[in-house]
Amino acid sequence: MTFDIGLICSIIGLLITVFTFIYGIYIKRNRVIKFSEVVKCTDIIAEKLKAINFIPDVLISFPKGGLIVADLIGHLFNNDLDIISIHTKRQIIDNDVNVIVRDSYVNYQAIKHKKLLIIDDVLENGKTMATIKEILIKNGVPKNSIKTAVLGKTEAFQAVFQPDFSVFTYFRNKKYKLFFPWGKVTL
Repeated sequence: MTFDIGLICSIIGLLITVFTFIYGIYIKRNRVIKFSEVVKCTDIIAEKLKAINFIPDVLISFPKGGLIVADLIGHLFNNDLDIISIHTKRQIIDNDVNVIVRDSYVNYQAIKHKKLLIIDDVLENGKTMATIKEILIKNGVPKNSIKTAVLGKTEAFQAVFQPDFSVFTYFRNKKYKLFFPWGKVTL
């Protein structure tokens, strides 16, 4: 039995091309963010805040990734920052996303005269962050004492709210997944 070396090389080349193509699609659709990258992103946000002389007194965040980011930011300011966790729920009605705040035990009088930073890991459409900022303002917190920050955000044309600070932008696509050390975010 004889083998045609040219045919074997062609088949191997074809397999390598197909593998590279499939692997390339996977990489383009998925972004794995390492914890060391999260730390670098929080460093960047802290530097941006310091550059405008905004040193927060209170951090407001959301369970899961947001609280991890808030804790990292808190350590960068070398003071004892309070972290408030606000639980929210999304309700979809006729393709519109409504944000419902659950289990919020915020003493608005205690934070009314403090600098607040609302922080999260990602901003998908911005409705959660916008809702929380509106609630704070309605409860007497001055607009200029609130800043917002995220590690990553969607492109500007897809979000209804843009944070004051972000580190990276991603394309919103149902097939695209963003992997943080604490879990997957399907966009």
